[in-house]
Amino acid sequence: MKLPDSHAHLADKNFQQDREQVVKRAQRAGVLPIMVPCSLEEFGVGLQLVRKFPFLHLALGVHPHQARSWGREAQQAVETAAKQGLIRAIGEIGLDYHYNFSPPHLQRDVLKAQLELAEKHSLPVIIHSREAAEDMAKILSDYKVVGVLHSFSEEAFLAEEALSLGYYISFSGMLTFKWGEGIREIARSLPLNRVLVETDSPYLAPVPFRGRRNEPAFVVKVAEKMAEIRGLTLAEIAPILYQNYIDLFGGEDGEPEEKNKGDRREGI
Repeated sequence: MKLPDSHAHLADKNFQQDREQVVKRAQRAGVLPIMVPCSLEEFGVGLQLVRKFPFLHLALGVHPHQARSWGREAQQAVETAAKQGLIRAIGEIGLDYHYNFSPPHLQRDVLKAQLELAEKHSLPVIIHSREAAEDMAKILSDYKVVGVLHSFSEEAFLAEEALSLGYYISFSGMLTFKWGEGIREIARSLPLNRVLVETDSPYLAPVPFRGRRNEPAFVVKVAEKMAEIRGLTLAEIAPILYQNYIDLFGGEDGEPEEKNKGDRREGI
């Protein structure tokens, strides 16, 4: 059984002491492939990882918390990585109006700039959206880009709008939380061919690992909960989740499949 983790920050400093052991534990648990979003500062670590573990895939982008760091150098770094085929996606990028570590208007400008790069280079995007559903829906509709709304916790209408644009919706450990029934309702309602699971490691460890540093091996618990709420077994849902990952980000090795590079909006 192969089970993907569509979002794990393995280049994060929280894994500095045992990063390779974490990857090997995931591998033993059948968790692969794994998407590793990197900040500009983390990208070098990410490149070292994928050379050792080819079932890891990289994304690169400027998070809304760091929108102030966007500029010519950041844009060139993301664009160079895209041109050289070093990344499978641009991300994570987006809007976060909960913390507002960067001004909302600047977050929107930086998101648009990175969506333009994704459109230019035919790459999917990994979207972070928190308390920004209306603005996010408006912005995404302006670009012929596909991707995933990661660690989904927004209002249902954003999921519906994203689906109509060809996006996937990914669920993290919040799906297992006691207070997560609203998230479970959304996950229960979505087409199975547009659903992904993730850890968002090192954050949001699922039950029964809450309070611990999260890691990709724990995505099995998220997938088990997804299977439960959909009336399936883990063995039944795992190949669906795996295929969804491949359809969005491409195969475990080589270039993303050509079908990922077109406009996947419904009716087009």
